[in-house]
Amino acid sequence: ERIETLYPYFKRILYVVVPAAEMFPEYLIFVYAYKDSVWQIFVVFFFLVVAAFALLKWAIETLRNVEKMKDGRWYDLIELFWKVQLGVPINYFSSTHTLRLFLMAWILFNYVMTSIYFAKVESIFVHASYYPEIDRLDGLHALDVPIFGVQNIFTAVKPALKPQHWRAIERHAVLLPQQFSSFQYAVPIAVRKHWRVAYLLRGETARDLLAKTYDAERRRPRFHVVKEHMLAMPQTYLLPKGSPFRYKFQEFESRVLESGIFEYWTHNAPHQRVNGASPDLKEFRHELPNDLNFEAQEIDVADDKEKKVVLNMRILQGPFYMWAFGMGISFLGFLLEHAYCWWRRPSVFEL
Repeated sequence: ERIETLYPYFKRILYVVVPAAEMFPEYLIFVYAYKDSVWQIFVVFFFLVVAAFALLKWAIETLRNVEKMKDGRWYDLIELFWKVQLGVPINYFSSTHTLRLFLMAWILFNYVMTSIYFAKVESIFVHASYYPEIDRLDGLHALDVPIFGVQNIFTAVKPALKPQHWRAIERHAVLLPQQFSSFQYAVPIAVRKHWRVAYLLRGETARDLLAKTYDAERRRPRFHVVKEHMLAMPQTYLLPKGSPFRYKFQEFESRVLESGIFEYWTHNAPHQRVNGASPDLKEFRHELPNDLNFEAQEIDVADDKEKKVVLNMRILQGPFYMWAFGMGISFLGFLLEHAYCWWRRPSVFEL
């Protein structure tokens, strides 16, 4: 159709929002705390415990009336060691000295707990590694993260970018359909479980994302905005002849949908409150810091009663003392047993 007029437009500033800190979930802190040197220490400590275990086994088999473990094959010792450590039932309790093996199992159990204790000590010195802030789009190729955005925005910014910048974005782009959410150009981020992602957002949406994802515990933002503007996207409406009111209606509809008033009404509807929050929303609330300010109606009473028990140093100090106490009692009992056997050994005169 023939275009009669091009109505005035207003500009939307688009930004690339990239992760600012390499945060890891709490349950993975032990994995990332183990550096190469820590793994080497644990391997050496493991072989030291195996050597002490073998020494005690050899000393036990020197006593009278003690059956050897499967003819004394050396790999049976490693098998027994792993079975004790992993909690697998062992058939040797009935044939070998029960008290001695019980004390050895006590040492091995506390060895596992001590490993967790030292892992927690090591995790104290582990801090989040922060990415350098990117001021220009030239640094996008260094960030190997997916870039989420509505397909319309990717189409809008492509003509305004340099070829190398567009290739860097296109290589990691994750295109979402326009009707992915009730907002025309928004990306829902409330249910995301990790932060190694980037977004292509409008200015007001980007600022809202930075405010909602601020890490109050570390007092650092989880994301930051690339300061180089990608494009001032014009929201234009090409209207056919004789339909000026369609433009006004589209603008009003867009502003109402982007305001989120329908989501607000749906959230506060009585039938929605009875059903309760979804499991994804409950999981997301557990991941939020405790000192964020939310409206009272956005938090369920049931969620407030659910508490997470986090291992701290006071809780994990107990296994260290248990380990030391178990080792001392075991060696003391070992010495008393050998002293008793030496005292009761048959002499030449008795023969």
